[in-house]
Amino acid sequence: MVVDFRYDGRIVDTQMVSLVPPHGNHSTVVALLPINGMYVLEVHLVTGPGAPDRLANLTLNVTARPILDVVSVRADPTKIESGSKVHLEALVTNRGNATSTGQYVQLMVDSTVVANASIEGLGPGKETTVATNWTLSGVGIHTVSAFAEGDEFAAQPVAVEVKERTPAPGAGCTLAVLMFAVLVTLVARRSRPAGRA
Repeated sequence: MVVDFRYDGRIVDTQMVSLVPPHGNHSTVVALLPINGMYVLEVHLVTGPGAPDRLANLTLNVTARPILDVVSVRADPTKIESGSKVHLEALVTNRGNATSTGQYVQLMVDSTVVANASIEGLGPGKETTVATNWTLSGVGIHTVSAFAEGDEFAAQPVAVEVKERTPAPGAGCTLAVLMFAVLVTLVARRSRPAGRA
């Protein structure tokens, strides 16, 4: 049989339900309700014996709460030399039905917290970013991730590749010129006749 789940006269879900005598069957419905408060969810039989009929009314108490969700994580650049800074950023949205009141969002590099932000005043459906600059050292691939307090889902982490620092161009040439100048000075001093200053 087919069952409709309705809220405020609108169908929020339709499911095919097969009865398993004598215990019946269970169904799960996910519906986003606009604000906190008491709601009545109606269950209507659409097809099957006795259709159409309203089978039940379910009273729901929706609690107001913010639900912060890390939507994405970004690192710029994603390839750097050891000891260089990288810009880390997490996009956070409030998918709850209340304004945030200081929930935490953490930016992490290889499971080490590098930024911890308290998100206050973020309304339902609104977005914000948490960002920091971080110096990465240690050659290899480092994982950048972010988590929001109470978030059930984590955004896809980002990899940053750290390579060995290359010497500055001309550093070896500058050292050779300096050593040559010292050598010329020493030779010139030894070559002077005695008694000349």
